[in-house]
Amino acid sequence: MRQLDSLIFNALNGLAGKSPVFDAFAVFSASALIWIIGASVLVPVWRARGNHREHVAAAVTASRAASAALLGVFGNLLVSLAYFRPRPFVMMAEATPLIGIMPASKSFPSDHATIAFAVAASVFMRSPG
Repeated sequence: MRQLDSLIFNALNGLAGKSPVFDAFAVFSASALIWIIGASVLVPVWRARGNHREHVAAAVTASRAASAALLGVFGNLLVSLAYFRPRPFVMMAEATPLIGIMPASKSFPSDHATIAFAVAASVFMRSPG
């Protein structure tokens, strides 16, 4: 697994500092994108203004997504207490950091992946058929 981590990390981090567009996209993805994904469950709530039934269903989905995300992040905290895995850039001296992340922070389990999965699962479970 660490070989795959190194391969992916080196491929992406090798682009860091070479393109302002890539750097901006990477920083945006690492810091803001997860909040947009989380907020995306509110879009159906706003769109269903005229239809009470749709509005309630969308609000329930949004609350389920938020609850699932919070439970997932709490679960991640518990797992990280039992198993700490350092971030790849800590293990590799040649890394080019683009954002300020504490080296002592964990890389597994991923809060971003957990939140994205919780939102996706909540939306999928609401989808008809």
